[in-house]
Amino acid sequence: MERPTVDSPVAIVAAVGVVSIATAVVAMLTEPDYAAAGTAGTVQTTTAFSSAIVGFALLAAAWGMHKGYRLAYLAAAALTVFAAAHGVAHLRVLSVPLIVAALVGALLLARGGWRFARRPSPTPTQIGATLAVGGVLAYGTAGAYTLREQFAGVDGGIDALYFAVVTASTVGYGDVHPVGEAARLFTVSLAILGPTAVGAVAGSVLAPVLEGLTSGSTGGS
Repeated sequence: MERPTVDSPVAIVAAVGVVSIATAVVAMLTEPDYAAAGTAGTVQTTTAFSSAIVGFALLAAAWGMHKGYRLAYLAAAALTVFAAAHGVAHLRVLSVPLIVAALVGALLLARGGWRFARRPSPTPTQIGATLAVGGVLAYGTAGAYTLREQFAGVDGGIDALYFAVVTASTVGYGDVHPVGEAARLFTVSLAILGPTAVGAVAGSVLAPVLEGLTSGSTGGS
């Protein structure tokens, strides 16, 4: 029996991802055709860069679909619809290709879902590392919000999440910083936990790849 091909769905998902990233870059570099105000304006501004995030997520989903994963297919189906919504929210003519590509991708995925049946089988180490990152971000966000009176630049949940991400990832822009003793001690703990969790994730992801390369080179020698 001939094995069904998955090339077309994978290709269209990858293409939508590339178009989404390109649209985000152009949107950030140009003035909008129509500048919305209020909440619509905030959405318009946000989608100008969040389309890039959606695009990279679509590329990751395309890779998972290439491996035959069902979860990647479901993620791609949701992300293509989300990408089309982003295109509409841009309120720009340049977003028309993104809208069209995303809708075509969604229709194509709706017809070929049966092809992707492989289930992911993460190791306990990978599950633990992922939970560690989520836990650190939740800890950082909750702590920064609770201690917001001792932080310069933390007024709400988004500010707290921003501080948690840039501190845990060791980026540390410095625009949000602690001004109280308790906040400083909390920041120290987050600066220690963040890189540890990220290192655990990197190790859990890269270790199987390195093992595969090592065993492959050993077998070939």
